[in-house]
Amino acid sequence: TGSGKTAAFLFPMIAHLCRIAPPPDGGGGMGRRKVFPQALVLAPTRELASQIYDEARKFSWKTGLKCQVVY
Repeated sequence: TGSGKTAAFLFPMIAHLCRIAPPPDGGGGMGRRKVFPQALVLAPTRELASQIYDEARKFSWKTGLKCQVVY
């Protein structure tokens, strides 16, 4: 239920992603911006993936990073 262990691996990842430059726009036209995955966290269960996603959203608030969960 705590977020300490999750923070232990998410904070360095988020810090690194904030330091590197954003990916190139890709020139898709029509004002659309291509988005590329920059990090991947694998979890053994759907419930754990959902919990990690919730914490990642909290930790990356106001950084410009977008989090997504995939089952």
